[in-house]
Amino acid sequence: MAKKREGPAKIDTLIHDADYVVTMNKDREILTDGAVAVHRGKLVEVGKSAALKKKYTNVKNKIRARDRLVMPGLINAHMHSTQ
Repeated sequence: MAKKREGPAKIDTLIHDADYVVTMNKDREILTDGAVAVHRGKLVEVGKSAALKKKYTNVKNKIRARDRLVMPGLINAHMHSTQ
C-alpha cells in the first residue's frame, strides 16, 4: 500500500498564471490559467493557478507566466550541425 502524504509537498518554484499549460499526461490536457509546481528541478504538480497558489504559499521562486505557454517536461534536444 502506498503512503499517503500529509499536506502539500515542498516546492521551491511555482510557475503560475500561464495562459496555457500543455501537459504530457495520457489525456494530453491543455490547461488555461495553469500553474506548475517544481522542487529541485523536478515536476511536483500541474494544475490551475488558483488552486496551486492556495496550496503552496511558502515558495521561494514565483514566476508569473502571463501571456506565456508553459510545456513542463519538454526537453529541446535538437542540434545544429556545422558544415
